[in-house]
Order: sequence, then C-alpha cells, then structure tokens
Amino acid sequence: MGRANALKKNILAGWLGEAVTLISGLILPRLILVAFGSSCNGLLSSIVQFLNFSTLLRAGVGAVTRAALFKPLADGNKNEIDKIMATTQSYMNKISFLVGLYIAILAIVYPFVAKGEYNWWYIFTLTFIIGSTTFVDNLVGVKYKVLFQADQKYYVEIICVAVSKIASLIISVVLIKLGYGIHIVKIGAALATLLNPLVITIYSKKTYNIDFSVEGDNSVISQRWDAFAQQMAIIVNSNVGLTILSLFAKLTEISVYTVHYMVSHMMESVFVATTVGVTSTFGNIIAKNEDENLKKVFLFIEWGFFAAFAVVFSITAVMITPFISIYTDGVSDVNYIRPIFAIMMTAAAFGSCMRRPYQSLVEAAGHFKQTRNSAVAEVIINVVVSIIMLKFFGIIGVAIGSFAGSLFRSLHLALYSMKNIIKLPKRHLVKTYIVYFATFLIIILVCNKMVVARPDNYFSWACYAILVSVVAVVIVAVVSLVFNRHELIYLKNKLLSKSGK
Repeated sequence: MGRANALKKNILAGWLGEAVTLISGLILPRLILVAFGSSCNGLLSSIVQFLNFSTLLRAGVGAVTRAALFKPLADGNKNEIDKIMATTQSYMNKISFLVGLYIAILAIVYPFVAKGEYNWWYIFTLTFIIGSTTFVDNLVGVKYKVLFQADQKYYVEIICVAVSKIASLIISVVLIKLGYGIHIVKIGAALATLLNPLVITIYSKKTYNIDFSVEGDNSVISQRWDAFAQQMAIIVNSNVGLTILSLFAKLTEISVYTVHYMVSHMMESVFVATTVGVTSTFGNIIAKNEDENLKKVFLFIEWGFFAAFAVVFSITAVMITPFISIYTDGVSDVNYIRPIFAIMMTAAAFGSCMRRPYQSLVEAAGHFKQTRNSAVAEVIINVVVSIIMLKFFGIIGVAIGSFAGSLFRSLHLALYSMKNIIKLPKRHLVKTYIVYFATFLIIILVCNKMVVARPDNYFSWACYAILVSVVAVVIVAVVSLVFNRHELIYLKNKLLSKSGK
C-alpha cells in the first residue's frame, strides 16, 4: 500500500473515530446529567482526568518506539522490528505495574479530596471500576498500537477503538434507561471497552508474528526521557485545568468546565487523530531521505491543517454557547451559559492545534531531546498562569492559562522545525500564523454580526451551523487563494494525476 493511500485511510479512520467519540460524548454526559446530576458528572470527569495522568508513566516510550520503527519497517528488517517490540513490551510490563499501583493510591486518596456529597466507599469503588480499562490497555494494547501507527496502519487501531466505544455507549444507555446506578453503568461500559485491547492483540499476532522472546536492547528507546517531556506537556496541558478546579472548585463548576471542554476538545481531537497518520507519512519520507519531497508534502499539509483550523474553530466559537444552552436545557443546578469562557476555551484549543504539523515533523525526525525544554516551559506557563488567573477570573482564568502555554509551545515547535528540519525562512511562519489567526477572528466577527435568531432546538441550531459553516469556508477559500496559491496548485496536480489526466 502506497503512502498516499495509507495517509488517506488513516485520516478517514481518524475522522471516523472522532465521529464516534463525538456522538458518544454528546449522548452519554447528557444522560448522566439528567439521571444523576451535575455533581455526579463532575465527579466522573475528575476521576477520568486523574486517571489520564497515569499515561505520564508511559510517556515518551510510544513516540520513541514509533520513531525507531520507521526505518526497519521501511526496509522490511524483521529482526530489528522484533528487537524493538521486545524492548517495548519489557518496559510496558513494568509500567503496567506502576499504573495499577497509581490507580490503587488514587482510589484510596481521592475520596478525601473530592468536594461533594459522596462518601468514601462510593468514590473508591467507582475509581477502581473506571481505572480497570486503563490498566488493561497499558498491559496489553499499547505496544501494538504503536506498531500500527509506525506501519501506517493507524486505521486498524481506530476501527477497533470505535467498535468498543459503540458497544460501551449502547450498554451504558440501556443500563441508564433501565434505572441502574452509576456503578453498574460503568461496569458495563468497562467490559465493552476491554474488547479493544483483546481484538488488537489477536489481529497483531496474526499479522506481524512478532517474536517477543528475542533479547531486547534499551538503546532503541534511549530517548524516552527526552520524549517524556513532549508527552508530559500534552498530558498535563490536557488535564491541568480540570486538576486545578478539582482541588479548588466545587463539583458543579467542574461540570461546567467539562461540558465546555467536551466540545472544544472534541474539535481538537479530530486534528490529533489526523496527525498520527501524518507523522507516519513524514517518518517514511525521512527514512528514505526524500528531502525535497518532504518539503512539498509538509507545505501542503501545513496549509491544509491551518485552513481547517480556521474553519473548525471559528464555527466552534460561534456555535458552542447556543449548543450548550440547548444541551443543558432542564439542568438547573448551575449556570452553564458562559459565552466568554466558551470563546476562551475554543481559542485555547486553536492555539494547541497550531503545533500539530510541526510536532508531527519533530516526532517523525526523532528530535525529542532538542525540543524537550519548551515542553517543560509550556507546563510551567500553563500551571502558573491558570492558578493566578483563577483567583481573578474564575474558570475563565484556567482557559487563559491553557491558551498561554499552548501558544508558546506551538511557536517554539514551529520555529525549530523551520530552522532544523524543513529549512524554511521565519517569515513563512509569521505569515501563516498571522493570516490564519486573523481569519479565525474575522469569521467570528462576521458571523456574530449576522442578524439570525438564536437557535432554541437542535434543528434550528443545525440550520444556523450550516449558515456559519458556509461563511467560514468561503472566507478561508478566499484567504487560501490569496496566500496559498502554490499549495492549491499542488492539490490540483495531485487530483489531476489521480484522475489520469
């Protein structure tokens, strides 16, 4: 399978996976809010967020393993692939033990920290139930997922994940409708989710026949601590806002944050899923020393990403508050309508996504050590600014901290890539950032000036969203025609070559 076909499959699969996540993320929290209340929704969000920090224990090894696998996969060197995978499995077995220990400590300690109406045993058991899927995934699934990503077969992982999410959603909805408590609902969801690592393992054994008995070599993952900083930044910045609120705010405010975060993060996740396939494509090109081709492909992908960023996040900024107004209709225990907070959360997600094409390039080239310091700086900026701003602006301050940290990191990765990997002048980066961030703001201003009645149901919201989408696409298309003619010509030539002309 060629690189272009693999990239297309991976991108389409990424979108499919995010569509499933979006549907699940819209349906399930709404049912939980109505059936169990905002406090329960806030509690579940806090538990999941603390469990997400367990991925710090494996941070770095996945990215380094993926980078190490690009060349042996391109060359068909099975002995080297076996050695890398055996090393990764040995490391992940140790990590799985630490993850299990972390879950146990969290289950014991967090009930004393949570500010709400639930007793110790209630939170303790719920944490163990939700944490079971995290433990099994680390023990069984992670090493194979990394192999899929490196071999440009990310779509296999996504299909398995999507199927297990659909099963989990169906079981959860049925159990809630039948009137079962949240513990039973989460047990059913966990059993469905465990299908994912099981199916992935069966497929991998039949497809790759990896020999895990060979002697490992820790030198192949020697950069894991440098990559750790990269992954730490992503994990911490994705969870720091909710962590700070979990320590200093009420469960109802946490629920407000998570409902807004759900929307903005889903939009961001679409691009995160896409970049996994892009990274493997860059890695394959770099492994074959195709420098000129790398520059052409990168410029095209960079333009595609930034144009999509401007469209998606401007639409989100305009439509998020009307959506949340409809989504939380009937939930009256806290005010969910926070327009300024909604825009800031969207801006933070936009700032975070700006790094995606450059981070893919850095990971594909294996430049983890060279870019680790900015990852640490991002975390520090996010935490310090969030805590300071929280005191003055409440949950809006947390969004400000996220935006500040993510924008700093995005700029550093972009500047590093321009200078050391892709060899482009700084003025190219300045133009790209100014043009598309300005486009994002212009779309928001234009759409907010349109005299349209605010939607009060999902149908009218969808009609309004279509109108906003048309405006956003037209504006971005005009901007692309003015500033990205070379990339549009590249796209035209690719389409013509595919059609045989």
